[in-house]
Amino acid sequence: MAEAGLDAAARAGDDVARTPMLISRGQALWSAGRDEEALSGCLAGEQLAVATGWTTAAAYLSHHIGWLHLEQGRLADADVWLHRALELTKDDQLGHVRAVALNGLGVMRLWQGDLLDAAELLNAALAINEATGRETSALANRGNLASALRQLGAEAHASALLTEVLAAYRKMSNMRGELSTLDELSQLHSQRGDAATALEVARRAHDMAIAVHDRKATAQTAATVAQAHLALGDATAAAQWFEHCVTIAHDTYPFVEAQALIGLATARLRTGDPTSASYTAEQAARIAGSHGFRLLEKRALAALRASTRPGRTGMDGPPPRIVHP
Repeated sequence: MAEAGLDAAARAGDDVARTPMLISRGQALWSAGRDEEALSGCLAGEQLAVATGWTTAAAYLSHHIGWLHLEQGRLADADVWLHRALELTKDDQLGHVRAVALNGLGVMRLWQGDLLDAAELLNAALAINEATGRETSALANRGNLASALRQLGAEAHASALLTEVLAAYRKMSNMRGELSTLDELSQLHSQRGDAATALEVARRAHDMAIAVHDRKATAQTAATVAQAHLALGDATAAAQWFEHCVTIAHDTYPFVEAQALIGLATARLRTGDPTSASYTAEQAARIAGSHGFRLLEKRALAALRASTRPGRTGMDGPPPRIVHP
């Protein structure tokens, strides 16, 4: 339908009408995992929006462009475009576009390991959406905020947020929101030492990711299943799940790939293969370092050190979460 609308607008020479069609087409391509095509369309839409003086559309597309760069691990580009979205919305402090840009920046800070900054940005996005009654957007903010809080050690607050968010997504029959929340809940259970529950919840999230044909979520949830197996002491099963994640994420989702490689290094070390563990940890550190994933780089270097020290068994604890816009 977006293609038909775009063709009609192009034939009519209506640049204003072409812009929302490019937005719709970009979102459809994005949902289908065709990220580079989506990025190209969003860039074309942003140029049209600027040319026609449609500031809100330019800001919205700037957010989309920033988020697509973020998912591909291009954090410098993501930062430019997300801040552009904020600049374009400075006169609309309660607007939806400003809220999604703040959320995007919050997610980026999570990936960079700047957890306090991430929480501040996500709280700002949440405040806008709560003030304007945008409950679906607020749920995404709360889920992302819960991840920041978990990693900051505020487990009780994170748990309360996730319980609320999960109930809301289930009431809405929103499977993507539910699986993302279950993935984060699994990591919270692992962090609290309840690996059996973590595995059960992670498997449920993984099955849902497959059901909705979301490759990135499938990779992420596979890593979470692996982490739970690792916490339960089954390094062989963990390695198999981490390898599954890496196969999907390789050269496509660098954050997920680096995260899984760190876990795989730990699993290989625990199965008595320090040479392979060291090589895998080096791969993870290279990916994380080149993309600016500072928290993951720190974990990768710790795994590398562990693999070269006799008697060490690698890093423990759940990885950071992959989050959604």
